[in-house]
Amino acid sequence: MNKTPLTTAAGPSLRPLSWITGITIPLSLIGMALWGWMLKNRNSLPAVGTDASQRLLRQYQATAHDIFLILLAITTFALVRLILKSQRNEATSIETNQQSPLQAFVHFVKEQPIAVALFAAYTVAMVQGTTWLYPELVGWYSDVVSDNLLNNFSFHSGFIGETMRRNDFRFFPLAHQDLHVLSWFTAYVKVWMLVSAAELIAIVVLCARFIRRMSSIDSKKGSGILIITALLFMIYPSTAEGFFQLIYCERLLTLIFILYASSYLHYQKTNSTASFYSAFLYGLIGIFLKDIAAILFIIPPVATMAFSLFGWEGKDEPWHSRDTKNWINNHRLELWLSTLIPIVICIYIFLSLLPSTYMSQGAYSDSSESSFYFDWRFCFLMLLTSSRLIMAGLGHIRLQLIDSLNAASLSYAGALFILVGFKSYSYLSLPVHLITTLNIVWLWSSGLAPQLNQKLPWRVTAALGTTAAAAILIAESNSSHPSFRGTVDWIQNRQASWLGAYTKASDLAREIKQSGDQVNIIYNRNSWFSRGRHLGRIKYDRLIEYNPNNNTFLIEDGINSGSSYTPSSGDLVINIDTPLRSLEPILTLGSFEQLYRHSQNDDSGAIYRLRP
Repeated sequence: MNKTPLTTAAGPSLRPLSWITGITIPLSLIGMALWGWMLKNRNSLPAVGTDASQRLLRQYQATAHDIFLILLAITTFALVRLILKSQRNEATSIETNQQSPLQAFVHFVKEQPIAVALFAAYTVAMVQGTTWLYPELVGWYSDVVSDNLLNNFSFHSGFIGETMRRNDFRFFPLAHQDLHVLSWFTAYVKVWMLVSAAELIAIVVLCARFIRRMSSIDSKKGSGILIITALLFMIYPSTAEGFFQLIYCERLLTLIFILYASSYLHYQKTNSTASFYSAFLYGLIGIFLKDIAAILFIIPPVATMAFSLFGWEGKDEPWHSRDTKNWINNHRLELWLSTLIPIVICIYIFLSLLPSTYMSQGAYSDSSESSFYFDWRFCFLMLLTSSRLIMAGLGHIRLQLIDSLNAASLSYAGALFILVGFKSYSYLSLPVHLITTLNIVWLWSSGLAPQLNQKLPWRVTAALGTTAAAAILIAESNSSHPSFRGTVDWIQNRQASWLGAYTKASDLAREIKQSGDQVNIIYNRNSWFSRGRHLGRIKYDRLIEYNPNNNTFLIEDGINSGSSYTPSSGDLVINIDTPLRSLEPILTLGSFEQLYRHSQNDDSGAIYRLRP
């Protein structure tokens, strides 16, 4: 192969690829050598659990992640400059009628009133009743408000510890960083949820645009695509679980992925250099949002090149009958995106493999059961993907980008199954659900809808598609478990239960304090709440931690802090987020009075007061 870079009109130079591989592969080999040395010479390092080991680990993780973030920031800045430069060059060669953001919004509202109404109603449902009382967010939020917002633009240990201080072989350094940055500007969680709703709406709009480009449908005649996409994507359990809560990185991952897919498709359609660099940028960011996110961004280019080699993609002939140089020129983006493989391997070794091996804590998913639950949507995706591959092999059709995305989706589902199990309704499956929705709506817009448009007005066709989508949702709500409504109700009831128990505990402590009695609060150590996580804001004399593993009580804060404790008359036993059955060993110590209980469920928030 010619060593000089290939620089043609087909796209950017391939020279950066040699730089990327030339740097990441040797670094990966060095990292693996260090890993092997660590396995054989653990005695040369400070013993795990000592102060020296903690200092070494913190220093290593801080340095490694700082280098990673600096390099990523420099690369992002360079790519953004290339994108903006390319957009300016492309704008001068193409006459466009640019609308102001306000004009575009008004036009969108006029063209899509039903979709806008659905977005508004969905946003209200998301924001209503939203608090900071989510499992992981309980800890993250305590960092946000601990300094009374006097030091806004600082790194919060909760967000950093969850993503960049893991020692269980997990790897998602950029997860939750949208919330992290947002916390610098506002502590109001309802504003965070509004931003989450905006992310969801953006995903739906981008999906509809992607489908229109795939189907080559006029934007006006394809107006029904948006509402159909919105109904099928938004009214689903995995979307509810992912977006009605603020603790899952799948929200941001799904947004970045559809931006990546949209840029990828736009480049295929227009050969736009700006889209070329945009696709690579989104892929570069996306691989660091989730442990297995790399599958979503690497499989599509690999699958596209594989389809091309077999002559299944586009107008390509089989590999043995084509010019190699032309094939490379036609797959420059795929070759660029393939460099994400050595990048993610290299970064994983230094940020996760080495520190996790040193700590020897085991993998996060070691205790997970690999269950597999699927619904008709996933079956549809598998059937469509396999049938199109067979038809392409027989020469009946040519594969497109959607087929490469399908390969990525099924690979992602397989990885989930191996690691933690696969459930169609889970937030973990949100990217799979996104691609499934794309396929359903694309099949409608490119197959059935054009045939109906030949006989019916396009508005009638759009109405029929919307009615069919609504019928699907009604059928799913009556047959699937959990349903969309059931998932939303469960999330919001848990919010209300936690908030009610916490507020009641604070009020009771104040009343008892005012009466002149001591306030001793007993809580389960398995709770997300603790002295440093919001319980310390309650006015008490003693905060006692109950350890269910050995049935002991320890004064965590207050009078005689650090001493053991024996429950006595007047003590408050609070339960905010743990099962009520976990309190039974405490309540058997004597009689008690129930002061509060949110509901009759075992996970209900409750407060008891011990009697003599």
